[in-house]
Amino acid sequence: AVLAEHATLLEVAGEAEKALDVRLMALAEFPGAPPVLDEARRRLEATGRASESLALAIAALDHTTDSERRRQLLRDVATLTERSGINANPVDAANAWLAVIEVDPLDTHAAAAAERFLVATGDWERCADLLAWSVARASAETAAEPDARPNRAALLWRLAELRRARLGQTDEALRLYADLGTSGGSPLGPLDDPPALAALVRRDPALAVETARARVAPSPADRARALV
Repeated sequence: AVLAEHATLLEVAGEAEKALDVRLMALAEFPGAPPVLDEARRRLEATGRASESLALAIAALDHTTDSERRRQLLRDVATLTERSGINANPVDAANAWLAVIEVDPLDTHAAAAAERFLVATGDWERCADLLAWSVARASAETAAEPDARPNRAALLWRLAELRRARLGQTDEALRLYADLGTSGGSPLGPLDDPPALAALVRRDPALAVETARARVAPSPADRARALV
């Protein structure tokens, strides 16, 4: 408390850097002290020292038990980790956003950011797990609110595409495409299959997957890729 008051007086006197030094001394002893931490990080970020702010936020997590405060710190860590110029790697960014989801499962921004970084790192298994979890959550939301159906369809399409193209799980992809078909199909309308194609599909598993994919494709470009 004494150091915090001293820092405030220094700042009022126009000695912002000296105030920062005093706050950093206080944080060395009490890493999670909210007002001191917030003021120190504000000064660091205002003066282009985001990496130092990130380090303080990470250190504070081990000393923070309040759920709302912890959620905000995790969001700050994730945001700063993905910010350019502080030598962060996408694996760290993905892990940071996944940690946000653990404390706030309804944070759709965190889920989208985690997915983006998992794709960037080629971590297809964890990305599939995240998308499957997001589909399950969206399914529950759709049951209560039908307007949420387009979001579930988009998630289901990305999961099916990932399992097909990245993990080689064609049977699971086919099941997911079928799920999409029964829950609304494609906004492009039905795909007319000539009898000859239908016969081929029955004999060729790979063609069956691509045909199912084309039927539920969300855009003309996606449908064209499936039919090539």
